[in-house]
Amino acid sequence: MVESLNRILDLPVLLDGMPMVEAELTSAVAAEHPFVAEVSGHLHSSGGKRIRPTLVLLGATYGKGTDQRVVRAAAAVELIHQGSLYHDDVIDEADIRHNVESVNRRWDNVVAILGGDLLLGRASELSSLLGEEASNLLARTLSALVMGEMIEIAHLYRLDTDVTTYRRVVELKTASLLSTSCRVGAVVAGAPRLSIDALSRYGLEMGMAFQLADDVLDLVGDAAELGKPVGKDFCEGVYTMPILIGLTSARGGELREILADRPGPDAVGLLRDILDSVGAVDEALGAAAAHLEAARRALGELPAGPVTSALDELGRFLVERATPAR
Repeated sequence: MVESLNRILDLPVLLDGMPMVEAELTSAVAAEHPFVAEVSGHLHSSGGKRIRPTLVLLGATYGKGTDQRVVRAAAAVELIHQGSLYHDDVIDEADIRHNVESVNRRWDNVVAILGGDLLLGRASELSSLLGEEASNLLARTLSALVMGEMIEIAHLYRLDTDVTTYRRVVELKTASLLSTSCRVGAVVAGAPRLSIDALSRYGLEMGMAFQLADDVLDLVGDAAELGKPVGKDFCEGVYTMPILIGLTSARGGELREILADRPGPDAVGLLRDILDSVGAVDEALGAAAAHLEAARRALGELPAGPVTSALDELGRFLVERATPAR
């Protein structure tokens, strides 16, 4: 899987474009006061896969390609992503992000909230330079992220949460920004409308597939590879698809009793055994595979070529990384 990701990252559009995006990000998180600069640049300096800027640059190839506006769009989506992570870590009381201390752990919640606000403000500054359609798109996406977070909070520790609600949260919190990343690059680069719409559908379906697979990894993955503790979701009262499927299974009563006690991460093995025994993990991976197939159908509406192949490979990489853990 790592080899396939490296092939994607070796595309000329990314080799040429990502250094410009990194420079834009470095400029965006800079500040006149050293403390402000340290806080705003904390996650930027820790790295990350930069999936969202990658999608912006790839989407732009269906239009006129990378220029300064595309670079700004790529930086803007990454800043929205990072700013939302600062806020998420406060809500989740997280200690680790990208294998480094989270901002709230390194300093405190107030600093993390203000740092996230600053990054979102920087994203807004960049988006204002992209034209009305792109700027509105990014603003709507930020609203979607917040709405998804609020719905998730409303359902914490609720054993009556259904899969439909879970899917809506995934669409708002994860898939919307991945869809926007694909779309905004194409919009700014002046791609044909049919390509813009196909890229949007690809990003949405791939985002759904990615999050479903990521939620499986939270139960069956390795903490070192995840960059966060295994079982983090259920410990925080976030019941993802495998658990929601398990709650409606023949062993749902047993699972309900365990979750009612709000168990810690030491319960992940027991939960995994129950979910495996009723096929919940495989069913969740099957749902991820179905979304991935829908993403690939959307790619079928785009011109064939190395970028379309790379998008296909990227989607499969993000989903299939959950398979070795099985």
